[in-house]
Amino acid sequence: MDGSTPLPDLATLDTKQRLIAAGIHVFAEHGFADAGVRTICSLAGANPAAVNYHFGDKSRFYAEVLATAHRRAVERRPMPRLADDPEDPEGVLRA
Repeated sequence: MDGSTPLPDLATLDTKQRLIAAGIHVFAEHGFADAGVRTICSLAGANPAAVNYHFGDKSRFYAEVLATAHRRAVERRPMPRLADDPEDPEGVLRA
């Protein structure tokens, strides 16, 4: 993996959380088309059927991975709001 975000200790997570953590890494490295569900499940220590069980299909799984990654990014660094400095909205957007 690219090493930008370390994998959490997967042993402490349930299957769904392990899949999402592994999915973040594999999708980030390979993109949707080239990321294999079997690769993600192997990294997560899960049966490949777990993706369909928890998410329905690869597309919905990908959507959940993206939503989770976005939520975590916003938690680390909240997006600026235009209301934070109504006198300089362009400056807020640049920030």
